[in-house]
Amino acid sequence: MNIFLTDINKSIVLQRTSFLIVFLISLFFLFRLEHTALPFTKDGVHFQRWDSDIMMQCLQSKGLRNHPFKSLWYLHKEPPLYDAIRALLISCLQKVPDKFLLLRLDQLIYYMWVIVYSLMVVMIYHWLSQLTSFRFAFYISMAWILHPSPIYFATFLDPSILDSLVVLCLFYELWLFYSKRGSILRLSTSVLILFYLRATCQWYFFILIACCLVLMKIPRKQVMKFIIICTLLIVPYVAKQYYLFKNIGSTYLGYHFYYLVAGDSQPVNEIKILADSIPWTYPKDASLSIGVYNTEKEWRENFAYYKLFNQYLVHHPFEAVKNIATTFVYNWHDYWRPSSVYEGSNVVVRILPWNYRFIQFFSYPSNFLILVFSFFLWRKMRKDAGLPSIDNGILGIGLILFYIFMSSTLINGNGKGATEAVRYKFFLEPIYYVFIAGSFYSLI
Repeated sequence: MNIFLTDINKSIVLQRTSFLIVFLISLFFLFRLEHTALPFTKDGVHFQRWDSDIMMQCLQSKGLRNHPFKSLWYLHKEPPLYDAIRALLISCLQKVPDKFLLLRLDQLIYYMWVIVYSLMVVMIYHWLSQLTSFRFAFYISMAWILHPSPIYFATFLDPSILDSLVVLCLFYELWLFYSKRGSILRLSTSVLILFYLRATCQWYFFILIACCLVLMKIPRKQVMKFIIICTLLIVPYVAKQYYLFKNIGSTYLGYHFYYLVAGDSQPVNEIKILADSIPWTYPKDASLSIGVYNTEKEWRENFAYYKLFNQYLVHHPFEAVKNIATTFVYNWHDYWRPSSVYEGSNVVVRILPWNYRFIQFFSYPSNFLILVFSFFLWRKMRKDAGLPSIDNGILGIGLILFYIFMSSTLINGNGKGATEAVRYKFFLEPIYYVFIAGSFYSLI
């Protein structure tokens, strides 16, 4: 018995040591890569042309310094977690003059993203080590380190790299539930982080997760525990937003919903009339929450776009369906482009000697065909193991995958204009990577 326990302890120590090794390799690699790219930056800090203050998701750094709590309290454009992190980092920069604040803040965000990037590599290694062998998992996780897409978003000042890590943890936990080893507390944590981080993962997302758990036939007591935890930590925020802004989600969604169903029509005059006729008053202190998009104008126009969206659905239902299909087809090709080509000014990705080869290999249709081939390998593995291709657990996980995929391809773009589907693909890219690697392992 003592020998058995000793063997278990040795196994745990070896596993944790391997996690640390993977983490440190990832950390050193990206730090070294960023150091190499610094001479190519314009200001010695920013790896691309956008600083964090210009991002749609962000409030102004000076506002977060002068009014941190009120800035977060009156934020309506996006969920508050990323700006809360930025406010916390700003609190560590009290001695930095205002003119250098944004540079130092963005520098700290880059350091933070290096840690998130390294944790993502560890998570991929951890999951694959349970699906394949430790050696195979190590080699595949090292290949992910070299992939331009995670490098790109680890050197980009929006929270996409953090979003992607949390989505990876979410699907890992759902896989554990499928394997009868899941934790409601860990699952709830992932869902709550996404709720406070992503505009497309608001209150309805936790309902989808609850439906997933029901489909997976998770015991009712555990499902109720998940619902209670999420309700207690989501409803107060939603109630606060409704009290202040008469809105229970992000005030950027109305614009995208309207153009999704209405195509490229530009109802400028209607929007102005409807926005001016809104009966509610914008909170007085909300002007302290300064952001490029977090304004009274955006708040008012959100209601106007929602109204036009509802009217269009009622009066032009067939045209709306046609425009949604057009958007999907248009964004489909953008979605499957390499994520690292989202915005071309990133100097870290540009100095990678293998970047061009990766772009060639991971462009549509080759990346999509690899994923399809992996699906058939996965079906064969299940058939060889005497398992059905589809069961309730896979349907439950597929429901969440389908929602994130569809919201990524439809939420931006109108069939003719710009789309961010290529960036949103990165939320699922680590999942695709694990799935492909795990499926191809069956050929070894």
